[in-house]
Amino acid sequence: MTKRRTLLAVAILAPFAALALASGHLDDTAQVKKLGTDFKAAWNKHEPKTMAALWATEGDMIDPAGKHFANRADVEKFFTEKHSGAGEFAKSTFELKKDSVRFITPDVALSDWEVVITGQTASDGSASGPMFYRVPIISKKEAGDWKFAAVRPGMPQPEGEKSPSTPKPTR
Repeated sequence: MTKRRTLLAVAILAPFAALALASGHLDDTAQVKKLGTDFKAAWNKHEPKTMAALWATEGDMIDPAGKHFANRADVEKFFTEKHSGAGEFAKSTFELKKDSVRFITPDVALSDWEVVITGQTASDGSASGPMFYRVPIISKKEAGDWKFAAVRPGMPQPEGEKSPSTPKPTR
């Protein structure tokens, strides 16, 4: 009998718990999206330390060439190299065209970005046209703040040749 009461209580309370959880996600969506706007601002000011500060301590990144950067310090070195001197992004501009967020758990989120970078240069110093990137990102709460846990920018494509937007998941 006690087991039935427990199951009944869970069945009655589950929808309320789901609503409470969902309302928490609505609040955190803005915080997760703020990572994108903060990253964009830091990129456009070419501030590697500020960009890397958005990563979790052990957050990583795999660049489009497949090179792995295992933690925040490695990510900062990558951005320092790419955004200074003759780095390929030293004179670039970052535009975040799309930022969708879906929560995996209350403190883990998946973001899908569509990004256009202009002013990027090739290894020979020649300028490339605007390049389109798809960037899936996993963010997590670390000490109460949202941080990038895993970032995977895809291979760039000339902006006019980008593939159609990723369809929205169905449930």
